[in-house]
Amino acid sequence: MEILGRCESFSLWITVLSFGRVLSMDFSYLGSSLSLQSSCQENTTQVLLYYQGIASPCSSTEDGICRAVNCTSRVPSTGLQNSTALCQLEGEAAIFPASPGSFPMRLSSCCWSQAVLAPSQDNNSSVQFEMVMTYTLGTRSDTGSTNTSPQTPLLPPLRVPQNCATVYNLSVSDQDGDVVRCRYGRREELACAFCKKYPFLHLDEEGCTLTYDGMGSEGTHPVELMAEDFPRKMVVLKFEDGMHEIHPYNASEGGGNEALSSVPLQFILTVEKPVEDCAFGIRRPIFISPTPGDGDRISVLPYEDVSFTVMAVSTRERMADLQVLGPYGLRTLGPWMADDLCTVSVNITWESRNPARSHQVPVCFVASTLSGLQSELRCIWIVQKAADYPQGTGVFVTCDVKLCRSLNRSRLCPSGCRSFKSNDSPWKILETKIHRITAGPIQITKGPSNGTNYAALVVGIVLGCTVVCIVFLLLKKSFVGVPYRNVSLRI
Repeated sequence: MEILGRCESFSLWITVLSFGRVLSMDFSYLGSSLSLQSSCQENTTQVLLYYQGIASPCSSTEDGICRAVNCTSRVPSTGLQNSTALCQLEGEAAIFPASPGSFPMRLSSCCWSQAVLAPSQDNNSSVQFEMVMTYTLGTRSDTGSTNTSPQTPLLPPLRVPQNCATVYNLSVSDQDGDVVRCRYGRREELACAFCKKYPFLHLDEEGCTLTYDGMGSEGTHPVELMAEDFPRKMVVLKFEDGMHEIHPYNASEGGGNEALSSVPLQFILTVEKPVEDCAFGIRRPIFISPTPGDGDRISVLPYEDVSFTVMAVSTRERMADLQVLGPYGLRTLGPWMADDLCTVSVNITWESRNPARSHQVPVCFVASTLSGLQSELRCIWIVQKAADYPQGTGVFVTCDVKLCRSLNRSRLCPSGCRSFKSNDSPWKILETKIHRITAGPIQITKGPSNGTNYAALVVGIVLGCTVVCIVFLLLKKSFVGVPYRNVSLRI
């Protein structure tokens, strides 16, 4: 059976409302980003919703976004760099759609931060945050993989001097290679709480950039956007029950007529008092080398570490901090200040820990001065490559070992051969040549849908190499120290 366009007969509204402490003031929402990805587990379609958010203050129990999505897991809340008030949240929810096709999902919970409310409003009033998402299930004809939604980064609270025009790249991406567009959330679809289009903010829907024109009113303004993906050519989505759905391509509009998926992107922009110099690098900080460029993509293999340095400078202001927002497990060292306090840097490290998610993760950062002036916004993407070796690939473990040998074979030299080369040493120690030991092959096998078991592969390589080296030492009793070892992998 062929279904043209969007299969409305299989559409399903999933509404998640937080009825608990509806007017709880323990949670102050300041923005979030969400994405959706489906998988098939034991012939059951599962959709994973990943969320990140910013709230105030940090709490081990309060997470209004988790309540809104009915999350199945969440990571511990983490405070933003040098911030006692702001907190980064992250978690996921498992959704099991009752029918194939596309389905919308509405989220609502309490409450937006009091900072975004108009001064005329009652301090005891509250505004719930509202979001809506639309996701299309199925395996794509163009990629052979399940459809994924656009990905949006979690943006920090943005600040801009009133008189300084500034362009913000929202850094929206799509793993499927679809055309991505951004728009404001609409009240009629329940996608926003304030639903404001500010006259001083100009949204480029095609490029997903937001421009502040330098003429805004002072205050904190919530921005509620939607990111949508459209196919670059006709795409057929095949469902588990054998049915399929066609999404046509419209060349005149540069994409499909209807979005495959829609996800929210919400954040706050604070317009502050004017400054004398608007150019970045004078009073407002500017990023300098070796900081990655905005939109850079860094590739990483499963279980591989990626590390980079972010550095910012202001010639007329003292630096305060660097705020970094990214995935769980992101580690920052620093900040380090130069002697003149006008330069700040941090080192950022992240390990690709979950190869089951062959996806990309965003990292965003901004720098601030002691007076509160903020740098440009930069976001990069860490892209996990699918190091997917073919079925039956043989992996060989190789150890290069250099040892030291004692003539009387009666004493260990745990500190290495050099410690026994002094003139007063009673022992005659000789270094051997490098011995190359190879074991294998270890055969890579796959289950029907789980892909390569990278965890088993890595553990097998490490343990295999260690066992081979230990066996070699036991057989060669004359070798009493191991000052040099190198481990390599041969495919």
